[in-house]
Amino acid sequence: MKIRVQNLEKSFGREKVVDDVSFDVEHGELVALLGPSGGGKSTVLRMIAGLESPDRGNVFIGGRDATLEPVQSRAVGFVFQHYALFRHMSVRKNIAFGLEVRGEKKARVDEAVDELLALVQLDGLGDRFPNQLSGGQRQRVALARALAPRPELLLLDEPFGALDSKVRLELRGWLRRLQRERGLTSLFVTHDQDEAMELSDRVVILSRGKVEQVGTPEDVYDRPATEFVASFVGSSNVLSGTISKGSAATGPFRLPAPREAEEGRDVRAFVRHHQIEILGPTADIPSSSSVASARIARISRVGWVAKVELELAEGQHLIAELPKGRIADLGISEGDHVRVLFRDAAVFVDDSPADDYAI
Repeated sequence: MKIRVQNLEKSFGREKVVDDVSFDVEHGELVALLGPSGGGKSTVLRMIAGLESPDRGNVFIGGRDATLEPVQSRAVGFVFQHYALFRHMSVRKNIAFGLEVRGEKKARVDEAVDELLALVQLDGLGDRFPNQLSGGQRQRVALARALAPRPELLLLDEPFGALDSKVRLELRGWLRRLQRERGLTSLFVTHDQDEAMELSDRVVILSRGKVEQVGTPEDVYDRPATEFVASFVGSSNVLSGTISKGSAATGPFRLPAPREAEEGRDVRAFVRHHQIEILGPTADIPSSSSVASARIARISRVGWVAKVELELAEGQHLIAELPKGRIADLGISEGDHVRVLFRDAAVFVDDSPADDYAI
């Protein structure tokens, strides 16, 4: 079941919350709508489900124009952040609700509920009520209820947002396996980058109602299309500079310039923490690389990663991340002077206020 979203727009009052949004979700894909709060993600999802009507644009489901179809005609399962379970119904009755509304025979309903209880690993809990379950268990019930009518499309709006981090991690892997086993075309909303990167085949990044980039997790992390994506996805050092003699001069570093950049234009470079290399005293330096001297202001260790705060001679501070064992190999400590280079960087012509971005 393929989804095509074409030029969707939606306003509430004078505020345009979705602005000319287009993307596809291929059959069997799991796609994340990722972006900050207020970016239009949930509104797009609700328009696909038929819970909101677009002011402009179309939603195609399985090749047919479903823009004007009612919710019940779209073969869509919808899972909300806060479960939306019927508190007065048992787990079994919650899961069975959609099937009973459709007039399915009792034997068929019972069979389906038993199958789904096993699928979501809640065997033996069918007679409990929602208030007798943990948050993770309630979200599994919500997923089972959405799956009961055998939808061809599963939509999830911040499905793990109300759960603690440990349960969230467990349910991520479980949902991914379930989606793969059933071959469900799925689209989920999240503002959690780790969740989007871990679960999805592709990511649609939205900001202020507009699509910033569509790509695989690797694409949006390693090859950001816009400054917003470079700043929002992952952590980066941000350096300002200008185009000089065909390259981007940012302090002591000279970086490849964007193709459209003209001489003298201001640019901004985004360098991931892991893209900064700290060199040992005998390291070979590629002739094409820019190297700068820096003082190690601070080293902090979190798990297997060491975070190194570097101070350049010009006063610019950078953060580098490297395996903790690498610190021992280099034999460095706070206060030492080292050489650093950038393995990669994303450079953009600077059209934004400098306050928009930070290390």
